[in-house]
Amino acid sequence: MTPPIRCPGPFRAWLPLALVLAACRSNLPAVELVESFPAETSLDQPDLRETQTVWLEAIGSARTSIDLAQFYFSDAPGSRLRPVIDALLAAGRRGVAVRVLADAGFERTYPETLAEFRSAPGFEVRSYDLRARTGGALHMKLISIDGERAFIGSQNFDHRSLEHICELGVYLNSRDLVADIDRIFELDWYLAGHPEVSLEQALAERPYRIGQVERVRVTGAGRDFGTATARCVFSPKQAIPRGLYWDLPDLWDAIEHSERSLRIAALSMQPEADAGGAEWLLPPAILAAAARGVRVQVLVADWNKRPGRVEPLQRLAEVKNVEVRFAVIPESSRGFQPFSRVAHSKLLVADERLAWIGTGNLSPDYFYESRNAGLLLQGEGPGRRLAAQFDALWNSPYTEAVVPGASYTPRRHRD
Repeated sequence: MTPPIRCPGPFRAWLPLALVLAACRSNLPAVELVESFPAETSLDQPDLRETQTVWLEAIGSARTSIDLAQFYFSDAPGSRLRPVIDALLAAGRRGVAVRVLADAGFERTYPETLAEFRSAPGFEVRSYDLRARTGGALHMKLISIDGERAFIGSQNFDHRSLEHICELGVYLNSRDLVADIDRIFELDWYLAGHPEVSLEQALAERPYRIGQVERVRVTGAGRDFGTATARCVFSPKQAIPRGLYWDLPDLWDAIEHSERSLRIAALSMQPEADAGGAEWLLPPAILAAAARGVRVQVLVADWNKRPGRVEPLQRLAEVKNVEVRFAVIPESSRGFQPFSRVAHSKLLVADERLAWIGTGNLSPDYFYESRNAGLLLQGEGPGRRLAAQFDALWNSPYTEAVVPGASYTPRRHRD
């Protein structure tokens, strides 16, 4: 099967050019790996900084602008998110222009924080009804600072993402990569303010500019994990400015060319092509990889134990060379926390050398309907470190094998 590759081709094809460009630079831009981990677990990775620390640093450093595009905004009294909100409010008061873009559907569910932003000096807030244009949601999680630095990852702007959920993101200190992310934000911001303009018209009015491929240094909390070639990728397919990259073909390409190992983590995954439609490319590629001897590890949240979700995972677990596990995070000692205590990272690592860190789950609607963003990294050092991030949860006490034919009781995750 050959996927519909968008010009200018798969990520691997651009690696030689990136290496040539990197040879001309003495100081490489940095990409920092950033995590959140559930309190009262042993999942903390000491060589990575926590999300709250990085968000506070990024917001505090802003001189002229902060742009946020988020699925939703949800706080709670005394939470670890409150200092982040206060930092944003302080930025607005000191003259930083703060633009906040929220999914229209979830604004009705969590209105309080957005109401606070709407009344704050220096803030402009828009709701984006992407569902009316593509059938999907604004699922991207983005904070962009001064057009120079940006954070993307699985972390929602939610107090639970900072203290009750396994999350993984990247903090980019690269003008070129951030410029690609900002092109996505500017398109969505414009469309949110001009519902009368069609998506097709808005895209046609924007100039063609090829997406950046950058040689970067990948870091952690005072750690250097080595260099990698990086580029940003986006979805949905029909809402990407010309010259930028659709993520699905690159994920397909990574799986298709894997030789030894595939590590795949997401909140949820649709592992069967028939259920995903004719253009759902990943399941056949995963099965083909397993058939040629690649070890495939799939890690999803235990929210998938419910009927309709668990059976496809059980069938996948029957395939030779494929292992499927649930991440099972125990409840907090403070009692039940809705929509939390879960593994939410979106990560794919092929052969410990090519990795994708994203904002979307692995189902067709995230690639064909909803707005998401991700970063592709190719490099042995960063690849090994991201494989170790996957392995830390996979080998922990907080997983259990998906057993074909077993009966499961759905885990409560909402009030």
